[in-house]
Amino acid sequence: ELILEMCAGITAETGVEFDAGVTDRLCAYARSVAHFPTAIKEFEWRNGYFWDLSETAEDEGRPDPCPIHTSYCNKALVEDIFSF
Repeated sequence: ELILEMCAGITAETGVEFDAGVTDRLCAYARSVAHFPTAIKEFEWRNGYFWDLSETAEDEGRPDPCPIHTSYCNKALVEDIFSF
């Protein structure tokens, strides 16, 4: 559900459309790089695009295009998992 939401946000913003198998392919990719270390400090370039889409929509009085993503980010902020 989160992947499809984020794809829809990209499509709405850029017009780029994704094939039906995007969820399976992204999950397969995530499994193939599960050993790769990541860090919250990478938020800006890993999740920042989607956060910015949501912030812009809010500023313009439009619905959040990525509400699940925003919810997870807000939860992480409240729980002091990361800040930006």
